[in-house]
Amino acid sequence: MSIDLSIVCFVEGERERSNKLSQLYGWPVVGEDSGSPCLFYDQGVLKIKWAGCKNLKDAFFIDFLSKKNIHLKKTLHQNPQLISKAMGKKLGVTQVLDMTAGSGQDAYLLWLLGFKVTAIEASPIVFALLQDGLCRLRESLAGPVEHEALDNGFKLVHMDSTKYLTTTTHKFDAIYIDPMFSKKPKSALSPKPMQVFQSILPEPLSSDRDNMIKLARHKAKRVVVKGPLFEELSDEAPTHVYKGKSIRYDMYATVVS
Repeated sequence: MSIDLSIVCFVEGERERSNKLSQLYGWPVVGEDSGSPCLFYDQGVLKIKWAGCKNLKDAFFIDFLSKKNIHLKKTLHQNPQLISKAMGKKLGVTQVLDMTAGSGQDAYLLWLLGFKVTAIEASPIVFALLQDGLCRLRESLAGPVEHEALDNGFKLVHMDSTKYLTTTTHKFDAIYIDPMFSKKPKSALSPKPMQVFQSILPEPLSSDRDNMIKLARHKAKRVVVKGPLFEELSDEAPTHVYKGKSIRYDMYATVVS
């Protein structure tokens, strides 16, 4: 899927940021909204006006500082997280590779739970949004100790996840995969991040998902795949299934040489 994307600079105060982003990714900087998908800075926050976006107020951005995430952080240890159990927190798993970063929400949750997360994102658009969100999260932290905890515990990599997995020398205890795209047709009421990604990313084939899972099983002793509750996520039967109210985590225990 090829997208004619530009960076719209609505105010002169965002010119420097816009130019730096253009230099990094090659997207042109323009002064007016043409109606096509575009990136723009709004008071220092990078946002995307996507195909289903009716006006700039509906633009999407990645916000690790949202009210929802602040509440999540405050109540995290009061509410047991199924993902923590699926990933093997109590079994000593610490180093996690998230092969499908997307909105970064799962990687952020894993970091809050105490995992050290490396999140991979192939799309330059999504990666730029992620990096902007992570920078704002870092700026909100109190000082050097918190900065170090974030820098060492939540890392972003812009690369095809399969390529990264076949070339990295880093050892991971577990690998996390959220294919995002269900095999079933999407509802028009899908959450905004899903709608955004559907509009800017190609939908992967089921074979791509299966190949990713097979490759991951050769690289870590524990592979966890997230998906809808009543949908088979792979041709291979999982070692164990952790079921929530609407989602499930299929865990594959693997012996890695």
